[in-house]
Amino acid sequence: MTAKELRASILDLAIRGKLVPQDPNDEPAKNLLARIAAEKAKLVKSGKLKKGKPLPPITDDDKPFDLPRGWVWCRLGEVLAMINVGIVIRPTRYYTQSEEGILAFRNTNVGEGFIDETDWVRVTKQGLEENQRCVLHGNDVAIARSGRPGIACLISSKYEGCAAIDILIATPNQEIVDPKYLMHCINTQFSQHQLTGMNRGIAQSHVGARSVVNMIMPIPPLAEQKRIVEKIEQM
Repeated sequence: MTAKELRASILDLAIRGKLVPQDPNDEPAKNLLARIAAEKAKLVKSGKLKKGKPLPPITDDDKPFDLPRGWVWCRLGEVLAMINVGIVIRPTRYYTQSEEGILAFRNTNVGEGFIDETDWVRVTKQGLEENQRCVLHGNDVAIARSGRPGIACLISSKYEGCAAIDILIATPNQEIVDPKYLMHCINTQFSQHQLTGMNRGIAQSHVGARSVVNMIMPIPPLAEQKRIVEKIEQM
């Protein structure tokens, strides 16, 4: 078994609830989702939050395997605070060669679970100020839209900057999902097949925001997510 195959096997066990034991004292994931949904509804009713497009319901046919007690299937959009697309970097306006420029993540900087530092691009501070929705913060998950579409890495505070147009910025709601668990879940073969269309026999070279928010994923209790992340890092 190659290192890549071993990694894929570990992540597959993780999302099936077979990597760490369950704890019956953990708060079930469905309780977390229900609480956040209620909070969002209040914000929408008060006008503080714009009502988004409803996500498709998850049918039994959508669920490829059974989950342990306390886990729940959901659409990725249910556990995200927001999702944005990066900026178009035009050399005449935003691009700079100055070391004082702001790091701009491109798809070449997104590795499968790691940040690739071999080829950086920088943008001016003005460019960043004019494109606040494209700012990358610590614990955001960067998803490549092209190149190796669908693979994801976690942004640490060391690499805060902005995202280029070939990056999706997924900001997790940390009351529901651990950012590292989210990243690992996106990098599973199960998720990759959804994002790239391989499960439909139609390989796509581009991943859009709608594909990401509609993707189904298994969500364990938050405490178990953290145990899963710890076990993955140990292995």
